[in-house]
Amino acid sequence: MLLLGETGVGKEVMTRAIHGMSPRADKPFLALNCAGLSEGIIESELFGHEKGSYTGATDSKVGLLEAANGGTLFFDELGEMPLPIQAKLLRVLETREVLPVGGRKARPIDVRIIAATNRDLEVEVERGTFRRDLFYRLNGISITIPPLRERRSEIEPLARMFIERAARACGRAAAPSLSAEACAALLAYDWPGNLRELLNMMERAVLLCDGAEIGIAHLPEEKLQDLVSSPGVRITPPSAGMRSLNADERSERARMVAALDRNGWNQSRAAEELGMPRRTFISKLARYDIPRPNRVARRPAPENGVA
Repeated sequence: MLLLGETGVGKEVMTRAIHGMSPRADKPFLALNCAGLSEGIIESELFGHEKGSYTGATDSKVGLLEAANGGTLFFDELGEMPLPIQAKLLRVLETREVLPVGGRKARPIDVRIIAATNRDLEVEVERGTFRRDLFYRLNGISITIPPLRERRSEIEPLARMFIERAARACGRAAAPSLSAEACAALLAYDWPGNLRELLNMMERAVLLCDGAEIGIAHLPEEKLQDLVSSPGVRITPPSAGMRSLNADERSERARMVAALDRNGWNQSRAAEELGMPRRTFISKLARYDIPRPNRVARRPAPENGVA
C-alpha cells in the first residue's frame, strides 16, 4: 500500500489506523524513517545482520522485516531510500524471504508493507532516483491524503482534540476551551505544515494559556500575519448567536472572510473567487453575521527611525 500526501498530513496516523482495524492488529507495528539514514544503517535496520558480518557487529541483530513478521512495517519518506536498498527490498517483496547481512540462509516472512512519501514517485522514476519495478510492486493500493487546507471541517475538532491531549500531558485538571475568535483564525489559516503544525500550535497555546480559554493572543503572531493580506484587519469571530454553526458552516464562513479580505472587501469579487452567486454570497453574509472588519488604529511613523 502506498500513501501519498504533503508532509504532516497524517500518513503515519492513517497507517496505524489501517493496522489497528485489520486482522494483524495484535501483531507488531514497526516503522522506519528512510530520510537522513545512510545506506549501511538502513540495510542493518531493515534486514538485520549476523555476528561478525562486519567490523563492530559483535552480536546478531534481527531486522525490522523479520521483527514485524505477521504484522505491518511502515516505510516513512520512502522516496529517500537509497537505490541499492530498493533493489534488496524488491527481492524480499518478491520472494517473501529476508537474508540478514552476512547470513547464508534466508528466512520466510509475512509482512504487510505500507509506504508513505511526499514526493511524486513517478517523477522520481523518470529521474532514475527510484526503481520503476519497486514503484509498481508497492503501488498495489494508492491513497492520497488531502492537505488540511482542503479538509477545513476537520480543523476545529482536531484542534480541540489536540488541546485536550496537551492539557493532559501538562497535568492540567481541565483543558481550556477554544474561543470563537481563535477558532475563526484557525479556519482561515492555510496550514502549510498540516496536522503536525496544528498539533504544535495547540500544544504551544495550552502552555501559554493560564486561563480557561485559548484566545487569539495565544496563537503565534507570525502565523496570524498570514491570515489577512491587509495590514490592520482583525479576524472577526462569530457573534454569540452564531456559535451554533456546524463545522462545515464555520469553514465556509472562514473562507468567505478570507476571500473578502483578499479582494478588499469587494463582495462581487469575493463571490466570484469562491464560485458563489452574488445573491447567495450576500445572504450568507447576514446568516453568518460577517460585518466589515474593524480597522486597527495605526501608530504614526517614528521620526528618524526611532520609536
